[in-house]
Amino acid sequence: MFRLVLALALFSAAMARPQQFSGTTPIPIISDNRYGPDESGAYSFNFETGNGIRAEEQGQPIAPESFAVQGAYSYTAPEGVLVEVSYAADEGGFRADSPFIPTPHPLPAHAIEQIRIAEEQARQGIRFDHRGFRIQ
Repeated sequence: MFRLVLALALFSAAMARPQQFSGTTPIPIISDNRYGPDESGAYSFNFETGNGIRAEEQGQPIAPESFAVQGAYSYTAPEGVLVEVSYAADEGGFRADSPFIPTPHPLPAHAIEQIRIAEEQARQGIRFDHRGFRIQ
Protein backbone atom coordinates (compact mmCIF):
# COMPACT_ATOMS: atom_id res chain seq x y z
CA MET A 1 0.00 0.00 0.00
CA PHE A 2 2.82 2.37 0.91
CA ARG A 3 4.45 1.80 -2.49
CA LEU A 4 1.19 2.63 -4.28
CA VAL A 5 0.78 5.88 -2.32
CA LEU A 6 4.43 6.78 -2.96
CA ALA A 7 4.09 6.04 -6.68
CA LEU A 8 0.93 8.15 -6.93
CA ALA A 9 2.57 11.01 -5.04
CA LEU A 10 5.62 10.97 -7.34
CA PHE A 11 3.39 10.78 -10.42
CA SER A 12 1.27 13.71 -9.16
CA ALA A 13 4.37 15.79 -8.45
CA ALA A 14 5.74 15.10 -11.94
CA MET A 15 2.45 16.08 -13.57
CA ALA A 16 2.13 19.25 -11.49
CA ARG A 17 5.53 20.70 -12.42
CA PRO A 18 5.48 23.71 -14.76
CA GLN A 19 5.49 22.79 -18.42
CA GLN A 20 8.53 23.76 -20.46
CA PHE A 21 7.93 24.96 -24.01
CA SER A 22 11.27 25.18 -25.70
CA GLY A 23 11.63 27.16 -28.89
CA THR A 24 8.28 28.94 -28.72
CA THR A 25 7.81 32.65 -28.56
CA PRO A 26 4.65 34.15 -27.07
CA ILE A 27 2.49 35.86 -29.68
CA PRO A 28 1.61 39.42 -28.69
CA ILE A 29 -1.91 40.82 -28.69
CA ILE A 30 -1.73 43.99 -30.79
CA SER A 31 -5.26 45.19 -30.06
CA ASP A 32 -8.18 43.94 -27.99
CA ASN A 33 -11.32 46.07 -27.81
CA ARG A 34 -14.49 44.96 -26.06
CA TYR A 35 -17.73 46.87 -25.57
CA GLY A 36 -20.75 45.72 -23.62
CA PRO A 37 -22.90 43.97 -23.18
CA ASP A 38 -25.06 47.01 -22.53
CA GLU A 39 -28.47 46.96 -20.84
CA SER A 40 -30.11 45.57 -23.99
CA GLY A 41 -27.49 42.83 -24.35
CA ALA A 42 -25.73 44.38 -27.36
CA TYR A 43 -21.98 43.92 -27.53
CA SER A 44 -19.02 44.11 -29.87
CA PHE A 45 -15.38 43.12 -29.85
CA ASN A 46 -12.36 43.02 -32.11
CA PHE A 47 -8.80 41.88 -31.69
CA GLU A 48 -5.58 41.38 -33.62
CA THR A 49 -2.57 39.26 -32.74
CA GLY A 50 1.07 39.62 -33.71
CA ASN A 51 0.87 36.68 -36.10
CA GLY A 52 -1.92 38.26 -38.18
CA ILE A 53 -5.04 36.74 -36.67
CA ARG A 54 -7.94 39.20 -36.67
CA ALA A 55 -11.51 38.86 -35.46
CA GLU A 56 -14.48 41.12 -34.98
CA GLU A 57 -18.06 40.50 -33.90
CA GLN A 58 -21.18 42.47 -33.06
CA GLY A 59 -24.36 41.17 -31.49
CA GLN A 60 -27.69 42.72 -30.56
CA PRO A 61 -31.17 41.54 -29.63
CA ILE A 62 -33.68 41.67 -32.48
CA ALA A 63 -36.75 40.33 -30.65
CA PRO A 64 -37.62 39.43 -27.06
CA GLU A 65 -36.04 35.97 -27.35
CA SER A 66 -33.90 36.38 -30.45
CA PHE A 67 -30.40 37.66 -31.06
CA ALA A 68 -28.46 38.62 -34.18
CA VAL A 69 -24.69 38.28 -34.51
CA GLN A 70 -22.39 39.17 -37.36
CA GLY A 71 -18.66 39.07 -37.59
CA ALA A 72 -15.53 38.04 -39.44
CA TYR A 73 -12.14 36.54 -38.81
CA SER A 74 -8.96 36.08 -40.80
CA TYR A 75 -5.63 34.34 -40.48
CA THR A 76 -2.74 33.24 -42.65
CA ALA A 77 -2.82 29.52 -43.46
CA PRO A 78 0.38 27.45 -43.23
CA GLU A 79 0.64 27.69 -47.04
CA GLY A 80 0.86 31.49 -46.75
CA VAL A 81 -2.69 32.14 -48.03
CA LEU A 82 -4.85 34.72 -46.24
CA VAL A 83 -8.08 33.02 -45.14
CA GLU A 84 -11.03 35.36 -44.53
CA VAL A 85 -14.43 34.25 -43.24
CA SER A 86 -17.48 36.40 -42.55
CA TYR A 87 -20.55 35.08 -40.76
CA ALA A 88 -23.98 35.97 -39.46
CA ALA A 89 -26.37 34.22 -37.11
CA ASP A 90 -29.96 35.24 -36.49
CA GLU A 91 -33.49 33.88 -36.74
CA GLY A 92 -32.50 32.43 -40.12
CA GLY A 93 -29.70 30.31 -38.63
CA PHE A 94 -25.92 30.47 -39.00
CA ARG A 95 -24.38 31.45 -42.34
CA ALA A 96 -20.69 31.69 -43.13
CA ASP A 97 -19.18 33.07 -46.31
CA SER A 98 -15.70 32.39 -47.63
CA PRO A 99 -14.16 30.82 -50.71
CA PHE A 100 -12.28 28.56 -48.28
CA ILE A 101 -15.40 26.85 -46.89
CA PRO A 102 -15.75 23.42 -48.49
CA THR A 103 -18.85 22.89 -50.60
CA PRO A 104 -20.38 19.59 -51.67
CA HIS A 105 -20.04 18.31 -55.20
CA PRO A 106 -23.04 19.03 -57.44
CA LEU A 107 -25.71 16.34 -57.45
CA PRO A 108 -25.63 13.98 -60.41
CA ALA A 109 -28.43 14.32 -62.99
CA HIS A 110 -30.21 11.12 -61.90
CA ALA A 111 -30.42 12.37 -58.28
CA ILE A 112 -31.86 15.69 -59.41
CA GLU A 113 -34.44 13.81 -61.47
CA GLN A 114 -35.41 11.64 -58.47
CA ILE A 115 -35.88 14.77 -56.34
CA ARG A 116 -38.04 16.34 -59.07
CA ILE A 117 -40.21 13.18 -59.22
CA ALA A 118 -40.58 13.07 -55.42
CA GLU A 119 -41.61 16.74 -55.33
CA GLU A 120 -44.17 16.16 -58.10
CA GLN A 121 -45.58 13.15 -56.24
CA ALA A 122 -45.84 15.20 -53.04
CA ARG A 123 -47.76 17.93 -54.93
CA GLN A 124 -50.17 15.26 -56.21
CA GLY A 125 -50.69 13.93 -52.67
CA ILE A 126 -48.92 10.63 -53.36
CA ARG A 127 -47.33 9.29 -50.17
CA PHE A 128 -45.13 6.32 -49.26
CA ASP A 129 -44.58 4.47 -46.00
CA HIS A 130 -41.19 3.87 -44.37
CA ARG A 131 -40.68 0.74 -46.51
CA GLY A 132 -41.29 2.59 -49.78
CA PHE A 133 -44.79 1.20 -50.38
CA ARG A 134 -47.39 3.61 -51.70
CA ILE A 135 -50.06 4.63 -49.21
CA GLN A 136 -53.55 4.69 -50.75
